[in-house]
Amino acid sequence: MQSIEQAAKEYVQLKPYSTLETPKLKDEAYDGFKAGVEFATKWIPVEQELPLCYESGDWDGLRSDFVLIKDKYNNWSKGILYSGIIDGHNFNDWYSTESLEMPFVTHWRPIELK
Repeated sequence: MQSIEQAAKEYVQLKPYSTLETPKLKDEAYDGFKAGVEFATKWIPVEQELPLCYESGDWDGLRSDFVLIKDKYNNWSKGILYSGIIDGHNFNDWYSTESLEMPFVTHWRPIELK
């Protein structure tokens, strides 16, 4: 698998970037590529932000779209967040695609960027 740096170098060599006249413009294209990849692959701590829960249905609270989740043991899988209030208490419960509760989720990230 390529590193981000290798992919950025190849990206700058592709047209139209290969015809950029100044090293500064090539550097900006390189830096922009790297920043985009790093953003798209960043894990978001659950203490910092949770996925948007908006879908209602035959369950308590609201449900998010599927996201990638990572637990405190550094295992990751596809999962979903259910969030809401029951008996005056907030809940944020993570589940795997197999409907198994995932109690130790520490990070998440979108599966696709829109």
